[in-house]
Amino acid sequence: MTINPGNVPVPTDPKIVFDDVKRLVALGKFDTEYFCVNTFTRKPLRSKFSRTSNALVARFDHYCPWVYNDIGVRNHKLFITFVYSLSAAIILFSSLALKYFEEYSEDMGYSTDTEDICWLLSEDLCLGFTHRHFVFNLTIWCWMQGIWIVFLCVVQTFQICKGLTTWEFSSLDKKMSSSAYNHSTVPGDFHGPNGMPLAQPMSHDHHQNNGLATCFKLLGLDQFCKTLKVGLMLLLKNTTHNDTYSSIESFDIPTDYGWKQNWLDFWFIGDIEWRNIFYLPIDGENNLNGQVVDYYKLYEYPPKLSGAAAV
Repeated sequence: MTINPGNVPVPTDPKIVFDDVKRLVALGKFDTEYFCVNTFTRKPLRSKFSRTSNALVARFDHYCPWVYNDIGVRNHKLFITFVYSLSAAIILFSSLALKYFEEYSEDMGYSTDTEDICWLLSEDLCLGFTHRHFVFNLTIWCWMQGIWIVFLCVVQTFQICKGLTTWEFSSLDKKMSSSAYNHSTVPGDFHGPNGMPLAQPMSHDHHQNNGLATCFKLLGLDQFCKTLKVGLMLLLKNTTHNDTYSSIESFDIPTDYGWKQNWLDFWFIGDIEWRNIFYLPIDGENNLNGQVVDYYKLYEYPPKLSGAAAV
């Protein structure tokens, strides 16, 4: 997970940069949404400049402080495998620890003198609390870490099935939540000389930078709440005629080819064969709508089949 997350190569030939600029001008797309002013590189679709690594990351998902690296096209599969494996390891260790406490309790017998000490715990956990401190403390630590890991698993699984990255999902949520639209041609992630965003939507939230919000972000609670909200909107949009749930229909997700295709695209590179699930991108190649694309040079999305609705 500490490998190159998918940094888009920076052209060293000025002629390449000049040709990209001319091409974007001809298309009417020469702005910071399609051209990275930090690396002087034409932005591939789904890419984002990371100020942490000072690089343009292809299919940027998020920056993870737990692995101290950006998550992009080259290490996203590794990251998800690690998170799923960690969840399974916590479940396995917890069951083994509880079984260990149970066996230890049967061997030595349970003392009723400790009931007042740990009345919130079961008999086996109470014995571990009083006699096996290391195993008990390690179990509690695993359960604490399991909180944000469970949230992360739910959020990432939902986003993969919808064909979205964390950054795209957050952007979509902001668009659906905002009642006031910003019509500036400058993207909101572009910062001026004073470090402040030049274009940002109006917001009535004055507590985004407090300590509680930071804690929520570290635990993944903010993304989990957004996932629940969008999931409910998707579930209720076909059963409710309320305007509250109709806003999501106005936002097309160009990378959503149906949950099954999105899931296969994430795990496989090339043909859907079991051995291909172990392949990692050498550069920026990955599947999108069943075909291999180069995310370093992705400027158009593969077309969706007519009449095929995303699930």
